[in-house]
Amino acid sequence: MSPTPPPRPLELVVVEDSEDDYVLIVARLAAAGWDVRARRVETAVELQAALAERPVDAVISDHQLPRFGSMAALAQVRRFDPDLPFVLVSGAIGEDVAVAAMQAGADDYVMKDKLGRLVPGLAHAMDAAAARRSHRAAELALVQSRTELRELASHLARVREEEREAIAREIHDDVGSTLMAVKFDVAFLKNRLTSDAEVSAKLAELDQLVDVAILSSTRIMHDLRPGILDEGIVAALEWQARDFQHRMGIACSFAASAEEMPVGRAAAIAVFRICQEALNNVAKYASAKRVDVRLDYGPEGLLMTIRDDGKGLHPADLAKPDCFGLRGMKERAMSLGGAIDIGGGPGRGTTIALRLPAADSAGPSDEERA
Repeated sequence: MSPTPPPRPLELVVVEDSEDDYVLIVARLAAAGWDVRARRVETAVELQAALAERPVDAVISDHQLPRFGSMAALAQVRRFDPDLPFVLVSGAIGEDVAVAAMQAGADDYVMKDKLGRLVPGLAHAMDAAAARRSHRAAELALVQSRTELRELASHLARVREEEREAIAREIHDDVGSTLMAVKFDVAFLKNRLTSDAEVSAKLAELDQLVDVAILSSTRIMHDLRPGILDEGIVAALEWQARDFQHRMGIACSFAASAEEMPVGRAAAIAVFRICQEALNNVAKYASAKRVDVRLDYGPEGLLMTIRDDGKGLHPADLAKPDCFGLRGMKERAMSLGGAIDIGGGPGRGTTIALRLPAADSAGPSDEERA
């Protein structure tokens, strides 16, 4: 069964020095029901002009011309369009030449004394080209989709940090001020109502409750907006390690290669949050007795490693659909052009390594970019 003719005219370029052979090729395609619009060329300059003149569906080339050859034509076509169908048609071609042509990117080769293969060979070449283009378009769309998702994740992270800062300011300005006013009023009443022991005791309890509320609001504000970051990423991680050890009772050390590092605001927030998430995971799942956090900065960028001596992650744990913490860390790193590696294994603890390139880690802050 002959291949179905294309639904529209076939724009064809034929590299051929013989007018008779050119006519025979076009006639063979026309006999199969194909509407062919062909141009014959003999030189590289003519081929270049034909390719540039209007869209081309396929190129058929003789092997050896006086001023041109199939391999040169193939190279020229591939530079113009890597997917453009190219079929070699020759009266005499050795197997080694045919193999070399196929390896160089030709779609098929047909002997001139067996032109019956031309129609199915060209149809197959066009189908293969369409499949390659479709595959490449799908890959491009996937890359574009991933890029857009990464940009969206980065945008959402920035918006989330801005919302956290706004809430922290509201707590400081409204709740914090109100609590301090209540504390002053309680102190005033304690000084005035000293004769009633029961009232004094209640005021003392109220004073303690206000202190607890003030401490809680301060902790919430710090969690929402780590003001320690204003002192630099080294100071922020040092405080974070110390606070983790105090709250969780798990030994946590911190070391840095320098007291100050040129890390922009956006990168500093990402590093801080990633370390925060990693330490939270240690507290929840690792059953660790010790955690070591290290921060290094050099010509290649920033490196943060977090090692624990806990039970370690099983490879299957990383593939769990609800593993949102690790995914969030990876997305934060990728949004800044970096990456996160997770090592270790059952019984060997876990090591999380964050790498950020120098250009991103030392880049401008979100506010400076706005």
